[in-house]
Amino acid sequence: MQSRKGRPSLFSPVTYHINIRVGRVLCERFSRSDNYYSVWKSGVARYSGGDARNFDGDARNSGGDARNSHGDARNSDGDARYSHGDARYSDGDARNSDGDARYSDGDARNFDGGARNSDGDARNSDGDARYSDGDARNSDGDARYSDGDARNFDGGARNSDGDARYSDGDARNSDGDARYSDGDACYSDGDARNSDGDARYSDGDARYSDGDARYSHGDARNSDGDARNSDGDARYSDGDARNSDGDARNSDGDARYSDGDARYSDGDARYSDGDARYPDVDARNSDGDARYSDGDARYSDGDARNSDGDARYSDGDARYSDGDARNSDGDARYSDGDARNSDGDACNSDGDARYSDGDARYSDGDARNSDGDARYSDGDARNSDGDARNSDGDARYSDGDARNSDGDARNSDGDARYSDGAARYSDGDARYSDGDARNSDGDARNSDGDARYSDGDARYSDGDARNSDGDARYSDGDARNSDGDARHSDEDARYSDGDARNSDRDARYSDGDARYSDGDARNSDGDARHSDGDARYSDGDARNSDGDARNSSWVFDKGASRSEGP
Repeated sequence: MQSRKGRPSLFSPVTYHINIRVGRVLCERFSRSDNYYSVWKSGVARYSGGDARNFDGDARNSGGDARNSHGDARNSDGDARYSHGDARYSDGDARNSDGDARYSDGDARNFDGGARNSDGDARNSDGDARYSDGDARNSDGDARYSDGDARNFDGGARNSDGDARYSDGDARNSDGDARYSDGDACYSDGDARNSDGDARYSDGDARYSDGDARYSHGDARNSDGDARNSDGDARYSDGDARNSDGDARNSDGDARYSDGDARYSDGDARYSDGDARYPDVDARNSDGDARYSDGDARYSDGDARNSDGDARYSDGDARYSDGDARNSDGDARYSDGDARNSDGDACNSDGDARYSDGDARYSDGDARNSDGDARYSDGDARNSDGDARNSDGDARYSDGDARNSDGDARNSDGDARYSDGAARYSDGDARYSDGDARNSDGDARNSDGDARYSDGDARYSDGDARNSDGDARYSDGDARNSDGDARHSDEDARYSDGDARNSDRDARYSDGDARYSDGDARNSDGDARHSDGDARYSDGDARNSDGDARNSSWVFDKGASRSEGP
């Protein structure tokens, strides 16, 4: 049948069959519930891991959110005004710090979450499928036992890092005081209710925060620590199921109680690190609180009495804490990285058997319940962080190694001279410690997030493809250049975490900066292209990283080769 103008009618025999075939194709196309659902669900830009609005690295609400989350531009961790990593160029700096656009943590090329070699690298870095921290077999952030797990990991209520009783953030004197500090039993990092590793909102939260079970860091499905593709993936990510940091039972990233708790941990909506109101350096309760938290004048990190960097017992304490002159983390004799007793030490330091971070009873690396458990955890005697053989703090290659690792006697984190908590330059040092303007944690030259060798460096640092944190051979505390190296490691003088100019606590570019920091839409941790949690390489990239709206870890269906985001 022809129309009046000589053109085929819609109902002619020819066009009729064409219409039927086209309709069938369209129906089959949109009736594929699995494909359509995965595209809508996994690729949604609002709710999934790496979302542009609600996740770790989100532009507004998630970890690294531009307003409220971890690395928020105003109130969260790395906030421009209140959070940890404030002043100008800190963690997640656009140029030189941790998460730098070029060299730092979550760099688009070389850093933590770098496209090739850094933390969250697609091949060799933190959360790498083969070698890095978050290995499919031995690293931190395993799908079942990893960092941000809803049940047993770092920030657990009983046994993990930030334990309410014994671990990092001990209830009395350690980093994360029992009341207000990092890992506090009430509000701080690793708190049983509100701090890091909380069960609902914080780092590793089951729903909303970093490590959320559905959308955030360490999510069970799509985010950082996702069961399939992200940092802490069930197969490739940080938090391996067996021996590394994030041991299957008691260590940092435990399966039941650790970081990524189900309710109030790091990135909590109310009190935790990266909170929208009270985050890192919060005025009241969070990490870096004005009164009790990280860097507090009394109880928190750098507290004058009990917290991380406390004058007496905490991190960087003059006697027992991290960077203590005698027993703490980074002590010249017993602390983290001490040649005798530090991180993974048998007596007093980080992983100490009695007092320090990783104490056998109370601190990080406890022999029984804390990060660095005596068997599998951080500072474990055999496989974990501070392990005598294979883990972070290994006697040979790991964190707190007797020779080269984190807490090495010479070059590592907590070294007697240069490392974290060192008597002169380390974390919590009286002159150069945590956040020091010159040489400590966030040092101007050689610390964490260094432009060349530090945390997330493209070659040697944390998440390095060869020697850094989670390296297949020389992980955290590499013998040469990794985290806590004597020259270029954690606490660089120019580019690291908490640098006076470029480190953690930058006002503009720091961790969680609205533009460049952790979860930045372009360059920081969660870089726009290749950072940690990338749909391909990074963590929640703006496109491919942590909190990416399109291609992050959550855009991949199991076995998929490319993104299926909207």
